[in-house]
Amino acid sequence: MRLPRYKDDASLGDVVLALSALKTEGSYWDFKRQWHENKADLLHDIICLANNANGETGLLIIGIDEEADYDVCGVSPDDEGRKNTQQINDFLASKQWAESMPSVRVVAANLRDVSIDVV
Repeated sequence: MRLPRYKDDASLGDVVLALSALKTEGSYWDFKRQWHENKADLLHDIICLANNANGETGLLIIGIDEEADYDVCGVSPDDEGRKNTQQINDFLASKQWAESMPSVRVVAANLRDVSIDVV
């Protein structure tokens, strides 16, 4: 089976839906129902996805509830834990890196009339 891979932002919604249909997490994608409350957990997920063994673009998909059969639950626009690209990069820049800091950005996508975030 050929796994869906991120190519560009235009195909991101289709990639996320295909990955969620697999009903599992993989080496380069991870699902979260909501944004992390704990910054250490967020950092851990970003590092793991950036260093995946497949060499694929890592996708931290926020707004998919794996405990509810990988249902699209979305993220709230007023969620105080929600981050944008600048906030994530400022957070990462405050850490010490042995090599280079991972390249990270946040993309909002609409799935089934709800918004999700993909880091």
